[in-house]
Amino acid sequence: MSKFFGAGAADRDAVLRPVDDLDVGQIWRAIMARRLWIIIPTVMACVAAVVAVNLMAPRYTAETRVILQNGDNFYTRPGGAQELQGQIDSEAVQSQVQLIMSRDLAREAIRKLDLTNNPLFNNPDASIGLVRRVMNALGVRGEAPRINPEEQALDIFAQQLQVFQVGKSRVLAIEFTSEDSDLAARIANTVAELYIALQQTVKQEAARSASEWLASNIEPLRKRVAEAEARVEDFRAKTGLLLGSGTATLPTQQLADLSAQLAASRTAQSDAQAKANMIRSMLGSGNLLEIPDVANNDLVRRLTEQRIALRTQLALESRNLLPEHPRIKELNAQLADLDSQIRLAAERAVRAFESDARLAGSRVDSLVAAINTQKQVAVDANENEVKLRALELDARSEREQLEGFLAKYREAQVRDSRDAAPADARIVSRAVAPSVPSFPKKIPIILIATLATFALTFVGVLSLELVSGRATVAREEESYGPVAAPMTQATQEPFLTLPAPIDAEFRDVGAQQAPSPGSPPGSSGTFDVILSKLALPENNERGRRLFVAEATVAAGNTDMARALARHLSRRARVVLINLVANRDADFDEPGLTDLVTEHAGFSDVLGREAGSRLHVMAHGTQPSEVLVRDPDAIALSLSALDQTYDWVVCGLSPGLDPAILGAFASRTDGSVLVAREGESEEATLSAYQNLQELGAQNIVVAVTPAEDDGPLHRAA
Repeated sequence: MSKFFGAGAADRDAVLRPVDDLDVGQIWRAIMARRLWIIIPTVMACVAAVVAVNLMAPRYTAETRVILQNGDNFYTRPGGAQELQGQIDSEAVQSQVQLIMSRDLAREAIRKLDLTNNPLFNNPDASIGLVRRVMNALGVRGEAPRINPEEQALDIFAQQLQVFQVGKSRVLAIEFTSEDSDLAARIANTVAELYIALQQTVKQEAARSASEWLASNIEPLRKRVAEAEARVEDFRAKTGLLLGSGTATLPTQQLADLSAQLAASRTAQSDAQAKANMIRSMLGSGNLLEIPDVANNDLVRRLTEQRIALRTQLALESRNLLPEHPRIKELNAQLADLDSQIRLAAERAVRAFESDARLAGSRVDSLVAAINTQKQVAVDANENEVKLRALELDARSEREQLEGFLAKYREAQVRDSRDAAPADARIVSRAVAPSVPSFPKKIPIILIATLATFALTFVGVLSLELVSGRATVAREEESYGPVAAPMTQATQEPFLTLPAPIDAEFRDVGAQQAPSPGSPPGSSGTFDVILSKLALPENNERGRRLFVAEATVAAGNTDMARALARHLSRRARVVLINLVANRDADFDEPGLTDLVTEHAGFSDVLGREAGSRLHVMAHGTQPSEVLVRDPDAIALSLSALDQTYDWVVCGLSPGLDPAILGAFASRTDGSVLVAREGESEEATLSAYQNLQELGAQNIVVAVTPAEDDGPLHRAA
């Protein structure tokens, strides 16, 4: 249901000052006035801290450092083992930290140092919790649980022992805190020694258990090796797979020899046949002496020498004798006889080579037959050899396993002694009895207690001053003074009037707080009253839309929309669409009309007001008629804006086209009608009814004073 509120001049003097800014001078005066509230508790806390740190029993912290590294050297490291140094990572270091802090190691240290009989470790109150101590102090003791002295010492020991990694190194720091400095150093060193001894014991036990296991498996393995090798020899003897030279068996070696002989025989046959063919071809050409095998023959060599001597003699005789001379004929006959003998020698060589070729061919045939026979023997031998290799593989694997077990057994026996199993850590820095206590740190505790008390008391005094309201002042630029007066009911719509007139006492206070004539009117409290009367629910899907319009053109520029938008921008994201009629001077700035006609975008038409968080959209360079032609564009623009802003304030005047007013009024969640005091109620009610007819909802009427050129003083 719509609501109508009026305002008059009856309570114009009742000015409400908004609480916006801090008064630093007032805050400093309040602190100086209550300085004893700060000084006395601070001094008391300082004295109490000095007394407390001097009454506390000092505690000393001793530190031993251990480095994690491989303790084995070239002689003690097992064969094939890698160095531990390259295998230690951050997880391994943390694992060693947990090992040192284990209860088993702590129990062993307690027993070695006999800490159960030490007064620092057998105090029943030292191991109980804080709640039970408070209950004991209050007298609510109850039945105390029975604690084993060793378990009690373990709890105290665990609370005072700290083990941590030093930086990113492989160094571990073992710290123990105690009221006895000598005891703290002895415990830190004892824990480190027990940790190293534990590592040696673990290695020794591992070597002993390994040697025992290997010894129990070596004898059965030896028997298996002997049986496997015996099976190999029996099978070799049964199948005749005796070894020849090297690793080959006799059938394989014989086949290889026959193959070599066959190749040699075939080579000899080919060589002899080639030589015979060559000599026979040379015999036909008459170049017998050019044949190497004929020329190198001893008989042919002698005949050749005789032929040379005979031709020499023939040449000498031919100088004196004619060709028909008996002597010349005799020499020619001898020369022909020598040539025939040389030819016969060559023919004998040919026949010799042919005989050698036939002999080699016969040998090749015999070798081929022998090889074929040996191939069958080798095929049978290969089948047996496959079985033999399987048996040999079994025997060899058993033998290698036995040899590996024997080597590991000898290494395990050597490492069974304590000196042969060095730990993978060593002490690099032993703890000494500290002379300076680690707790309490007197100066830091005193300083912290003093500064903390000073800060708390200072904040307390400051909070009291802020809560009282004396440390704040109002913003003058938004100091709007309220005026309240009831209006008569002129229509059937319900009117919510102001309460009864304010009494004189309150009126006097308001008069004292009234703003000066030159100050702008309006206040944060007034705007909050308007918003509370509107009662607009929050909408998580979009921002809330507010319609602000003047009742008449004669009302002038109250600038109510801008003031209200500024007020809202203090705590929310607000945009003002300023379409007030007397703002047409801003037609040189892009605005809503340019956005609707797509002459500009949102980034061009939105601007931030100087000195506030308010965003403003002006009228625009285009005439207002463009808004009438496309009212849907107004709806799209409002939808886009309320997706970004929490409030969309639309400031309009009645001088605009009613279609434009209706386009905005029907699409907003609430409306504020601004009227000037002194105007006729008929004009205001007419404007109110017009807004209703245009579809406005949740209408609130605010009246401004007639003498102020600014917005509202108060709405009720």
